[in-house]
Amino acid sequence: MLKSFLKWCSSSEEPEEDLSKIIAQTVQSRANADGSRKYPKSNKFSSTDRVLIKVYKVMSNMADSINISKNITERANLLFKQFHEGNKLKSRSHKAIAAACLYIACRQEGNFRTFKEICAVSNVSKCRIGRSF
Repeated sequence: MLKSFLKWCSSSEEPEEDLSKIIAQTVQSRANADGSRKYPKSNKFSSTDRVLIKVYKVMSNMADSINISKNITERANLLFKQFHEGNKLKSRSHKAIAAACLYIACRQEGNFRTFKEICAVSNVSKCRIGRSF
């Protein structure tokens, strides 16, 4: 399209194509036949799925840094999902809730971790984790 536009601009003769046709072709190349966008913005996942994926990655990184088993991480993911689906977030930090879920999962599995360890890994204060707890 750019080549035809440059050719249209540089020619001293009467152009073969009208500029409006060139522009229309450019606009149409960005859309499908039905007029929808060819490359829609991130519509692969819903917003809740994106939140869950992001938090799962954060919890996995926290668990890896203090050598927590996969079972505990999966339980923490399940706790967060239940908490998130219950709409109990109330504008709290996802990171603080993830840290609280990791702490609870450790307690349930018998792998006791202190608040200090969880705070050090998550960079969230003990007070914020306690509020989310």
